[in-house]
Formats: sequence, C-alpha cells, structure tokens
Amino acid sequence: MQVRQKSKTFWCVFDFDGLKKEQADLQKKSEETNLWNNPEIAQKVMKRLSRLNERIEGWNKLTKSVADTLELAELGGEDFRLELETE
Repeated sequence: MQVRQKSKTFWCVFDFDGLKKEQADLQKKSEETNLWNNPEIAQKVMKRLSRLNERIEGWNKLTKSVADTLELAELGGEDFRLELETE
C-alpha cells in the first residue's frame, strides 16, 4: 500500500493532466479545416501532438506496468513486497 501511495505522488510532478489537456486541445486544432492554410504552423502543431501522444502513451504503459507489479506484490508474500519497496 505504501508504494502505491508514493507512486501517485510522482505522477503529479509531470503534470500528466496538463499534458492530456494540451493533447486534446492540439487534437481539436489539428481537425480544423483551415489549419493547413499555414503549413509552418500546421507542422508545428502536428509535431507537438505526435510528441505528446508518444509521451502520454509511454506514461500509460509505465503506469500499467507499475500497477501490474504492485498487484503481483500484493499476491506474493511479504518478502517479495519488501524487496519491491526497496527498489
């Protein structure tokens, strides 16, 4: 349980909600019909959106991996849980 609480603390440092909001805003902007009237701005929007998608996907995978590991720790014995907490 203590590890799970600590892991939630780390997520707030990266402002994951802010990244997801920016992703949603850029996704909406990328769907505007006049975006490509200025190719330079359109490229910047699409490049930033691509980077955000990769970053968010990476964090989602990491979050799932941590959750899976914690679940295994809860199923395992106390020794296994202690070993994970020290790492």
